[in-house]
Amino acid sequence: MPVCSCKQHLQFAESETFKVYRIASKKFKAAVVDSLVQNGHLSNRPSCNINKNKQYFKQINVIMPFSFSVNLLIYYISNSKTVCNHYSAAHPAGSYSSLINWIEEHSTLPIIIPSKHDIITFFDNNQVLARNWRVRYDAKAILSVITTIIHIFQNPCTDLQIKNEFSPRNWFYNIEISEHVSALMNVFNFYEEKFRSLREKFIKNRLAIICSQQHPGLTSTEDALSSLLVNNKKMKFSEKSKNKIDAYCFIDHHHKNAPKIQMGNPISVNPCSYESVEVVLSSIKAEVGIPENRKWTLVGCDGLPFLLSHRIIKHSEDLQDLLILPGLGHFEINMCKALIKLVWQALGVDLAKLLGYRSPKALQACLDGNDHHKAMQFLEILLLGTGDELLYPYVKDCFEKETVPSTNGYFTWCKNVVDPNYKFIMECIFTYALAVYLFRAGVRRNNSDAIMASRIKFCPLYFGVSKTNYQQI
Repeated sequence: MPVCSCKQHLQFAESETFKVYRIASKKFKAAVVDSLVQNGHLSNRPSCNINKNKQYFKQINVIMPFSFSVNLLIYYISNSKTVCNHYSAAHPAGSYSSLINWIEEHSTLPIIIPSKHDIITFFDNNQVLARNWRVRYDAKAILSVITTIIHIFQNPCTDLQIKNEFSPRNWFYNIEISEHVSALMNVFNFYEEKFRSLREKFIKNRLAIICSQQHPGLTSTEDALSSLLVNNKKMKFSEKSKNKIDAYCFIDHHHKNAPKIQMGNPISVNPCSYESVEVVLSSIKAEVGIPENRKWTLVGCDGLPFLLSHRIIKHSEDLQDLLILPGLGHFEINMCKALIKLVWQALGVDLAKLLGYRSPKALQACLDGNDHHKAMQFLEILLLGTGDELLYPYVKDCFEKETVPSTNGYFTWCKNVVDPNYKFIMECIFTYALAVYLFRAGVRRNNSDAIMASRIKFCPLYFGVSKTNYQQI
């Protein structure tokens, strides 16, 4: 029989269950009620009627842990009293008032953060705008804003944050950048070489795929995919016919053990101004125990709070024990938007129309990258499809000369290309589009070298499009 997660509730064995059912119905009911009361499942509002020294319950308000947890999640998602009451009417999940009382009771208890081991903290705002269907003079919308905090503990645990010499105030905030230009150039050169090696692996994999699609002994411009589309225009591919391959097979993964994640105490401010961001940073510093338990820590956030935090910390010595990190999610979103703007006139608009974006508003939504999931799929199609088209003339030339296609051979072949359009598209696909793809692959594989290599290679594009915040990052 399953037990509650707290491991303190009663567990009935199969033999005990058989004995219980042999008791008369009234005694069985009383035994179940006693067990529920003792283990805390029974609410404190049962109504009873005592008659001839026997206790009968007219109404039993039972709240079971799993049903109550589901009702709590329903309230968090829907924020509707009616939905919670409908669910509690069919399940032992507690009424809406019980749910609200439980939330108010537990919201008064602060969350205690462990004082040992290194910690990484991220914060982000969660805002809800109230709907108003009436037209009024000088109307103002009701806005609910709160800053959510999460703490990440590495696995295995480390204790670097108890050492004061690693604090960013000693090596990051109070130094002259001009004195470390040579060291920074060495870092840039290292990641430039890393990007080139990853690009060679990617092109090598694509060349192998293109070669496998060719007919044996065929030297014409028609490959296996072209003949398949010509002969079977209305052919539908099933799930079984799809090849399940690892899209990031050229990236080494560094996943070892899952980290421990703990929610922090929420902060009732919106981190979009200097004052509110300073309040958030001061609260995080006090919550993680600086300087009592730790000497410094890592704090992550989105692009705008990142810039505001750096400007605040630069003029506030009390907060220089916090090392600010940019959020990778918003980084990827802005990389997608910048790349779509770059290739829109040359390739993007035609590809968007082929994918079904035909009306002016649909094309504008594709250009703006409003839906990030669709934007990433759009760029993956652009990278893989256009990249294969760029490689195919080289593969065809190798088949005609009876040589083996290779990555070095492709770059040597590109030196003889004089078409400026081919050179421009090659730079867009195998530099910037591949950088976005490598960035996501690095995040998925927990590979910091791939992430930094893609960021450094992509950053010049921020100065060609209107991404002023990420120019500084």
